[in-house]
Amino acid sequence: MDSHALDVLGFAAVRTLLASYAASPLGRALAERLGPSADPDAVAQSLAQVDEAVGVLLRGEAPPMRGLDSASLLLRSVRAAGGAGRIEQLSAIGRRTAAIQALLEDMRARHVACPRLAELAARAADLRGVVNHCEAMFDGELVRDGASELLQRLRREKAAAEVRVRALLEEMAGSARLRPHLMERSVALRNGRHVLVVRSEHAGQVPGLLHDRSASGSSVFIEPKDAVILGNVHADLTAREAREIDRLLAELTRLLLEHEEVIGGAEARAAWIDHSFARAGMSLALGLAAPVQVPGMVLHLRRAAHPLLLHASKQPGGAAVVPMDLFLDPERRMLVITGPNTGGKTVALRTAGLIQLMFQSGLHIPAAIGSELSVLEDVLADIGDEQDLAQSLSTFAGHVRSVAPMLQGGTRRLLLIDEFGSGTDPVEGAALGEAILEHLLASGSLVLVTTHLGMLKAFAFARPGAENASMSFDADTLRPTYELVTGVPGSSQALAVASRYGVPAAVVERARTLLQGGREREVQLLDDLARARRASEQARLDSEEMKAASKVQLGAAEEELRRAQGERGRLELEAEQEVRRVLEALQAALRPHLAALSSVPAGLKPEVDALCALLAEHVRFSAFSERRREFLTTLRKHDHVWVPRYGQTCRIEKLDRARERLVVRVGNMSMDLGFADISFVAQPVAPQR
Repeated sequence: MDSHALDVLGFAAVRTLLASYAASPLGRALAERLGPSADPDAVAQSLAQVDEAVGVLLRGEAPPMRGLDSASLLLRSVRAAGGAGRIEQLSAIGRRTAAIQALLEDMRARHVACPRLAELAARAADLRGVVNHCEAMFDGELVRDGASELLQRLRREKAAAEVRVRALLEEMAGSARLRPHLMERSVALRNGRHVLVVRSEHAGQVPGLLHDRSASGSSVFIEPKDAVILGNVHADLTAREAREIDRLLAELTRLLLEHEEVIGGAEARAAWIDHSFARAGMSLALGLAAPVQVPGMVLHLRRAAHPLLLHASKQPGGAAVVPMDLFLDPERRMLVITGPNTGGKTVALRTAGLIQLMFQSGLHIPAAIGSELSVLEDVLADIGDEQDLAQSLSTFAGHVRSVAPMLQGGTRRLLLIDEFGSGTDPVEGAALGEAILEHLLASGSLVLVTTHLGMLKAFAFARPGAENASMSFDADTLRPTYELVTGVPGSSQALAVASRYGVPAAVVERARTLLQGGREREVQLLDDLARARRASEQARLDSEEMKAASKVQLGAAEEELRRAQGERGRLELEAEQEVRRVLEALQAALRPHLAALSSVPAGLKPEVDALCALLAEHVRFSAFSERRREFLTTLRKHDHVWVPRYGQTCRIEKLDRARERLVVRVGNMSMDLGFADISFVAQPVAPQR
């Protein structure tokens, strides 16, 4: 992707903004190196990962990022220095590796909600063995006692030796013989040796080794000769402890360097996960949306905004951003944008270019849902004053130098040209501009051009694939509205702008007089056409909003119907279960009584059998569905049925079983109904024959 375009479009500021949402130096480093890709599959994959991260953040389930930093950077320092790493280096590597492992494990566990990010994490090596080794070695930046059996034993013996030597010195310090010669009675430590603090003038009264003198010279630090042997034991154990620690550090250094490559691979994946959540965080903070990726050559932006202006609008006191709609595709490959200075033409170009770059960098975009974009091979831009005094380039020459690469071929490109044809004679500039536009239109690239040259406004009217657009201007307030209106060229509004910025009215009126009548009429027609187009566009947007609202209402109604149908099914099932429970309880209660009736006299046997048969018939359970099928099967013409819709019992006049339709009499009218419209439930009103 062209680096000059990234510079002039201000993509570096987007990187900086994105980096502010990263949770770790790893994510910030990726954001600062972010660049667009021309691989459609890579772009789709990257955007899908952002979608997954957005879902996680919306659920309030942010992954663990604390302590995430580069272990590889420290490992390279250790390797470069040679030998064993220092304790602070190795413990930091252990902590960072543990943070990387924790993040990867968390993402692997989210394989259902985040399949792509989980797959990314799953491809990293498992660092649990390395992490466990480091955690067993360090407690913060201290080597644990249990790092080895030898170290544990040495420290135990060293602690005992220290107790002995301190006890001896404390006893000596408290003795009547030495107490008058001491500056203080506490035991001090100098050069790893336990000493007494003796008054300088009494140094000869305490036989032993002098290790140090105070800064003021008033006291000296003496190891009494009676304590030297015990001190030597303590010092020997300290030296052996240090050698064991050195051995352990060397061993861990070898282990970490052996795993340097797999640690680096895991770190890269953890960095990308943080980067994905940074992109998701920026998306939620700015209200960005995932674009629809489509094949071919499409740039369809709905209610798009410049990302940096959008960010500024979110800050306290920030000005609202006026969104724009912009559509380029094979049928309309070129848009020639005209309109007043300070009207937002350059912002429109930067907005389109930055959104394309953001999309191809795997970022959500500042545009409405439904915006469609294709992955392009390149974005080229000529924006701003390309003057270069160091190379003796005029403004016009600078523009030509930037436009020249756009003429070298290539079709799948977005070309952005600001103030086309400016900086030279208007007639020659317009002629050259028209020739260049013809060439660019024929190349098949998508082209956005801004210009003040009148000849170029007519270009789009006569060329298939090209169309005019303008930045609208409110003639009443003499202010730009920053709205992009497609299909209508705009005037420069030079006289209106001059009036607004204090040019005397007489001067402006004289300029208006000097304009040829046809030219003035052209400006007026353009203004009238712009007003009409804005009104038409507003009507279209209102219609689309009403259509969208209707879809929402229809969807809500369909959902309510599905919910009601589900609720009805649930209630029917509950009712059937309750009926079954009551009947089964009744049958259980009747069973002993019916058994007792079996011993009645023979003369009463027929009555008892009839009673048992009657009870069995009435307590037999049939599911509602079975009873309804039976009811519908037995229906005949002139039967009466209950119709819930009308709340009354109606007589059947016609019956069509094949179509499951029937005609019933409702008052003086005959109504055609379906079988589903009638009920088998006992009628509230007795049927009348």
